[in-house]
Amino acid sequence: MADRRRKSRPAHLIEVCAALWQLGHAGVLDGIDDHAAAAEAVAAADIGLVHDEPTVERITETAIVGTILGDTMLSALRRPAQEHVSGVLLSGDERKG
Repeated sequence: MADRRRKSRPAHLIEVCAALWQLGHAGVLDGIDDHAAAAEAVAAADIGLVHDEPTVERITETAIVGTILGDTMLSALRRPAQEHVSGVLLSGDERKG
């Protein structure tokens, strides 16, 4: 039977970094500090949402729902942001098309 224990976050990050390197895309890691800063800002927003909840049960529920749906929300926000930024940065780039 497969081990269903979750990997530690650092171990998972190391695996992702190794996969990028193995695929020949280690350059993606050049932006890891920016991604870490964005993750820190998201974490602060997440904690801010539960801070004023009146009970431990409500804090827990909000944290769980916010984390699960928040991950999906972040992906949904990231795609149009990438489209916008790439349009701005690559508007005069001859590599297009």
